Amino acid sequence: MPDTKSSASPPPGPASTQTILAFGSVGMPIAGLTLIILVYLPRHYVSLGVSLIAVAGAFSTVRLIDILFDPIVALLMDRTRTAIGRYRPWMLGGACIVMLGIYKLLMPVGPVDGEYLILWLVIAFCRSLHPQSRHRLVVGSPGDVIP
Repeated sequence: MPDTKSSASPPPGPASTQTILAFGSVGMPIAGLTLIILVYLPRHYVSLGVSLIAVAGAFSTVRLIDILFDPIVALLMDRTRTAIGRYRPWMLGGACIVMLGIYKLLMPVGPVDGEYLILWLVIAFCRSLHPQSRHRLVVGSPGDVIP
């Protein structure tokens, strides 16, 4: 009678506290940016003279762009092979782009309008166009490949 037992190794034990904290550490700054962008930024731009409808339209437009951008970034991340790993270049590059976008959103120079807001929201949300999306891609994906 053939052996019916699987030759697969048993699943690893629970993750250590250090591993859990390392994965979770990315979430705190992203939560702070999310709060600023989604709660305070619309009011800030309305106070700068942009209509509330234009602000809402800018956020909606960026979310629609996100529908196309997210899968493309995910595919590129999965196909990236570098000496520092698959996801670290995306974290490092994304952090620089996000900092520039957030700076331009919070410290606008000259007149601002809906187009200005859309441009810098897209750049600021380049971490997959929404703060939590990049966090899910970067933290969730390595969790699938790291034993």
